[in-house]
Amino acid sequence: MGPLLSAGGFFVRSGSLHSLEHALAAICTKAGFPNGEEFKWSPARGSWMRDNLTLEARTQFFVEVLTELVKHDAKTIVVVADTRRTPRRYVSTESFVTKLLMERVEIRACKDQSTCLMVFDRPGGARPEENKFLGRIIDTIQAGTEYVQMKSFAMAPVSTDSRHVRCLQAADLITASTTAVIAGQSTHTQEVWALIKSMFISNWYGDIGGTGCKIYGDRCEYHNLYHWLLGDTGWAGRVALPWHAWPYYKGTNIFSPR
Repeated sequence: MGPLLSAGGFFVRSGSLHSLEHALAAICTKAGFPNGEEFKWSPARGSWMRDNLTLEARTQFFVEVLTELVKHDAKTIVVVADTRRTPRRYVSTESFVTKLLMERVEIRACKDQSTCLMVFDRPGGARPEENKFLGRIIDTIQAGTEYVQMKSFAMAPVSTDSRHVRCLQAADLITASTTAVIAGQSTHTQEVWALIKSMFISNWYGDIGGTGCKIYGDRCEYHNLYHWLLGDTGWAGRVALPWHAWPYYKGTNIFSPR
């Protein structure tokens, strides 16, 4: 694999949002987080979490957060792209993975006959960069994509600082840990990954790959990973996984055949 870039998060019913946010805050208080200190899958150097919540205690904290999401019937989508494979018509891999994420959000919301309000973590950088990012999102909603018309968004997505919203921190946990598992990381992952897998949305064949968890590469080069990492036994109802002609046929660390 080349460098990976991901976008993701989770759905929760509007009537459950207040309860979930307060439940996550209570878990953080119990763990000893100072006020205003956010949790992340990979906390920065010098942060309280990096120095004070380690090893089994950190894993247990992640499990408690994700278990609360399961109790609130949260559903998850994560899109991961190999940055070497970004289609040339996109200005960046960031805009590409965001488009893939929004397509899946729209399809899921339409299936549920629901209206969606999307809340993003505020992009890094100065305010002009944030405005450009949100502008691209609004353009996508208004114009749709070559595959999906965006009809389920109640209004333009909004962004806010994740330091003040525990649910956004949980979205970071889901997205970053999924990316870590795909990249081969094993620390903290067994129980955490089991909970995340239980929340991924699936298609009508019951497959998670390509729907709840999308790994974008070149001509099916990562599709067998849907079997090894997600437990999928088929692809689009036509191909049994693992498929001998695709990479990773023999396991997650064996790329051949090409």
